[in-house]
Amino acid sequence: MEGGIAADTSIRLSPLDKTRIDLYIQLGKQTYNEHYLHLWKDGIPSEYFEAYYTPEKVQTEIGDTNLSHFIIELEQRPIGIVKLNAIEKSELVTERPSILLEKIYLLNAYSGKGIGRVVIRKIEELLRNQGVKALWLDTMKKGRTLSFYKSQGYHILGEKLLHYTQIKEEERPMCVLSKSL
Repeated sequence: MEGGIAADTSIRLSPLDKTRIDLYIQLGKQTYNEHYLHLWKDGIPSEYFEAYYTPEKVQTEIGDTNLSHFIIELEQRPIGIVKLNAIEKSELVTERPSILLEKIYLLNAYSGKGIGRVVIRKIEELLRNQGVKALWLDTMKKGRTLSFYKSQGYHILGEKLLHYTQIKEEERPMCVLSKSL
């Protein structure tokens, strides 16, 4: 048991296919709304949703072999999403090949129960088996996600700022983290 969740067997990363695009979008928007509305000046992340959560955008992305989308399932129940990106590079990450963990979002009801740790381990194992040398990500400088990733062995490489026009200035600072696989 890990945080009340049975070990890895009950948690699955289900690759996204075109039959589940609507579910992926719904989960992406719901998880984002539950965790990140405080970042936005007007509390409305329309700029973000238009960039990532339209059926056309997701349909195009699942056809790109450099992007991988997953639905996180707990006992076959969809509870979140993951997006991996092999296109985006960071000059701070010197190990190659490296993959960007662009999104890992869980429904609020499943946060803080050890599921994130299991999902991270599953992603790392998947990428290690594919010969990837490093996993990297951007996370908010404020909040508990930074300490979560550090506890999973990720190291801060540098800082950056969120670029969306409607993000509150005090919420723009981000950390770039990486972990050797």
